[in-house]
Amino acid sequence: MVRPCLPALLDCTARTTMRALCALALLAATATMASATVINFAALQPYNSYAFIPNAVGSSGNPVIANDYGSTAQVTVGYRTFNNDASKTTFSSRLQLWNTGYSNLPAVVFSEGNGRGAEITLTPTTGFAVTLQSFQLGSYPASNGVGPNLTVPLLQVIDTATSAVVWSDNGRVVNTTQSLAPNVSSSSGLILQWGYNWNIGLNNLMFDAAPVGTTVVPVPPAIALFVGGLGLMGWVSRRRAV
Repeated sequence: MVRPCLPALLDCTARTTMRALCALALLAATATMASATVINFAALQPYNSYAFIPNAVGSSGNPVIANDYGSTAQVTVGYRTFNNDASKTTFSSRLQLWNTGYSNLPAVVFSEGNGRGAEITLTPTTGFAVTLQSFQLGSYPASNGVGPNLTVPLLQVIDTATSAVVWSDNGRVVNTTQSLAPNVSSSSGLILQWGYNWNIGLNNLMFDAAPVGTTVVPVPPAIALFVGGLGLMGWVSRRRAV
């Protein structure tokens, strides 16, 4: 019986492992990476205790804020306040912007006037699909980062192509900062709606866009560097073997 040489077995195992790692690195390199955008309304500070978004005038110490604040090359962002009626008729094409006091959020947006609904629209450019990944809600007035228990009667995401609700969490109770992750996509557009209490505000809206028909693989930078390093190890091992 001929016993295999241990070094030969180790070398074979190492080469097999390196091939698998190289394949993994190639897969990660060829996948479509999602580049997320986060709209943090605290970035608009300094401003008075409240302002409006958009704000074309920029009066009373408040900055000028574009109609499509937060937009990217692939996604246009829009804002609206709507009435609490069956058709959700438009009250204004803006939201109210506030400083601190909503749980522990540094800034928030909400409807213009109490008893109305707030809306943020994400519209992708042709050939792209937008994904609403996450956002945060807080309640007012807060003490030490904790607000009163407030119920959100309306909290949903609508696909603009079909007007269908693709995600909802109606009736959620907010006191501390709530992080929600709808993770829904559309090639036509998404509408995030919440109401009807202006003591519930929103911040840190995260979304991304990718070409229609591609598989989006959101890879954190640390993992991407790790996989790339494994691929490099495999390449070096192969060079030494030649």
